[in-house]
Amino acid sequence: MKDGDALSQDAIDLIENLDDDGMGARTEHFSGAELAGLVRSAASFALARAIESDGNGVVTCADLERALEEVRPALGTQDDVLRVRYPFGISEFSSSVKRIKRDLNRFTAPVLSSSPQLHSLLLVGGGAGAGSTALAAWAAAEASMSGRADYVRFITALDILTAEGGGGDEARATALVERFSEAREMSHSLIVLDDIDQICAGGSKDGYSTIMVSTLRALLRTPPPDATIAKAGGHSKAMSGRKKTMHVIATTSRPDAACVILNELFEETIVVPLLTEANSVQSLITESIDTAVDVDAMSNMIIDQLKEVGCKTVLRLVERAIFTAGIQRDVTSSEALEVILQDFAGDEAMALRVCTV
Repeated sequence: MKDGDALSQDAIDLIENLDDDGMGARTEHFSGAELAGLVRSAASFALARAIESDGNGVVTCADLERALEEVRPALGTQDDVLRVRYPFGISEFSSSVKRIKRDLNRFTAPVLSSSPQLHSLLLVGGGAGAGSTALAAWAAAEASMSGRADYVRFITALDILTAEGGGGDEARATALVERFSEAREMSHSLIVLDDIDQICAGGSKDGYSTIMVSTLRALLRTPPPDATIAKAGGHSKAMSGRKKTMHVIATTSRPDAACVILNELFEETIVVPLLTEANSVQSLITESIDTAVDVDAMSNMIIDQLKEVGCKTVLRLVERAIFTAGIQRDVTSSEALEVILQDFAGDEAMALRVCTV
């Protein structure tokens, strides 16, 4: 392609760039087929431009950049996927969050061992919207960006349900095994199992699938193979000389998961508490919301009305209040929040009555 003058000089420069922003580093985890797809994608952009402007069809750096956005490797990390899970960042609005972040950083830290290691952790939300998913995604992204993990996967119940073979227990178990098998071949992998209670859901009395729980138990007790070279993806420069490691972080918003079946599957359990103090809510809003609002009034209002609340719920309620005030010019965001909280409390009470019946 290069010899046939099919590439512009800036495209050649990108390909020959050996730095982190060069083509080599950015396609580190591409398979041969994926690289071929990348080339075809860039060529299609160049061809489309040539047809529109009667050009020469030469592939430019811009074509390669567009192709990199379109073609993603099956292996490697998922930094973009992870960041979507914590769009506001992770605010250190309370001592509990600071502690949990320290715990997660320690959990994903490099393991110095003479044999391959697999470590697991269950992150339990103290209630809906506590932020366990966001914290797990943040921990995985930090491990990826710092070079502690060279393979990261964020797996949801939908990923398992839609795998080949359908949604039966055996098919779901097979899909989970396949995800772990791929990770086990990498040098230093990290898997996030989001909503593990849904991934392992079943028709038994406790709400879990015996097959899924048994499969997960076996997977969490099987370290990666003792091999010095991974099949794909390469080794992280920051971790040369280390044995293979695999870290698994599972999340759930079911507080009872810390006490029943799922808890005993994992080596560690961390509980993400709900917010119960106005100053914590105030810090969260201040650090996460750019729009000017009466933070003190909103924080006190939320705690007075809800008593305890998840950080995700706080941000959702405040965003709705800001939006409402933006379209109803005669009300402030605090006034809008007051009405929203009243409706929210009524909805929660009705849901509780329905569930009780």
